[in-house]
Amino acid sequence: MKQKKDPNIYPEGWDHKKAKAVADYYDAKKDKDVFSVQDTSPLPQPTTWIEVPNRLLPKVRKLLRQPKRSA
Repeated sequence: MKQKKDPNIYPEGWDHKKAKAVADYYDAKKDKDVFSVQDTSPLPQPTTWIEVPNRLLPKVRKLLRQPKRSA
């Protein structure tokens, strides 16, 4: 029986075998171990994410570059 061609596209230097090994590694870990890595992320806390429509992004960037004004 002929094996199907892998439909995935991998980064340079990766193949199905390497991707499967990484997936198996994380699948074997307990959730608490995987998520503990996220708890030690270098992002400053607290962090807020917002969505900005693409058409407004240049204006928002310009506003963020302006010096803060004293009240």
